[in-house]
Amino acid sequence: MEHPLLVLLGQVLGSTFVVSAIGALAGASAGALGAQRVIERAKRKDDLQKEIRNTNAAIMVAFTIANTALGLKRQLVKPMQEKFQADLESFKKYLREREVGMRQGNAPYELVADFKNFLPPAVPIDTLKKLVYEGISSAGKPLGIVALVDTAAVGLTHSLSERRRVIADLQANAFEGEDLVRRYLGHESARGQTHREYADLVDVISGYTDDLIYFSAALADALTKHGNAVRSVYVEKYGTDVSNISSLDFSKVKATGLFPPDSNYASWSQWVVERQENEAK
Repeated sequence: MEHPLLVLLGQVLGSTFVVSAIGALAGASAGALGAQRVIERAKRKDDLQKEIRNTNAAIMVAFTIANTALGLKRQLVKPMQEKFQADLESFKKYLREREVGMRQGNAPYELVADFKNFLPPAVPIDTLKKLVYEGISSAGKPLGIVALVDTAAVGLTHSLSERRRVIADLQANAFEGEDLVRRYLGHESARGQTHREYADLVDVISGYTDDLIYFSAALADALTKHGNAVRSVYVEKYGTDVSNISSLDFSKVKATGLFPPDSNYASWSQWVVERQENEAK
């Protein structure tokens, strides 16, 4: 004989009300789970769309920085460097001719120093860092290149400020004649002293300008690859209703000779490849 409590429990569980209630609860639970999945799917879709937008924005900011640095090089840095080298070679020739007696008397060397002042370019470094560090999920190469772009921009600003200081110092001390020429060109003086402040700054400014161009372009390329990978995920899951990834072409600029050659950055490129291989292991 069954226990009365067991009989009662069976009757309660088998009642139409309880069965309906259990079915309703199960349906509600399944509905809540389905709704949660829809929400998560929509959020994932929105996140991917946002990532694609931020990546395109970062690419255009990197392009703006590279283009600004290219303009600075074309208009000011390259002419400054070329004039300096021409003045240095001209002065060396003057000294050789004077030494062998090709120049009669003690005719002074005529120099028109390049004291043209120019300010560092205004580049949106903070915007770039915010987009890459906070707006996209890329790790590794793009993050490292942003730091290099930032370093180049800071270095260029500082070196241009130092150039203005050195020019002001040369003018304030009223150096004249061959003394000014030797200080300006970084050539050893008659007393055996060498002042290379201005000469070194010409090279440093040129180097930082090239770095800003090269690494900004390299960042744009790395971001394009990242963006295409993200877009592929989106297309596979949600279709093609999303923006294409921006792609930049520096081939025409490279043909002009303004773009720094890859050979100048061979060690950096090799380091990046080795690091990526190690991270993949």
